[in-house]
Amino acid sequence: MDLSFNGKDLDGWEMKIAGFEFNNNYRNTFSVKNGSIRVSYDNYTSFDEKFGHLFYTNKSLKIII
Repeated sequence: MDLSFNGKDLDGWEMKIAGFEFNNNYRNTFSVKNGSIRVSYDNYTSFDEKFGHLFYTNKSLKIII
């Protein structure tokens, strides 16, 4: 299964964080560290239900994290 995750950045991945436009990676919620996708709220002053979704879609595969 090829997720097209290169281990370096989120190219090809799309994100949606509650209350923000599609693909606005508010306060760097989604990032890549040591070859892995990372989700962090460290840069938030408060959570305020700003949950997010990360998507990767190709012709034969759809993944939601």
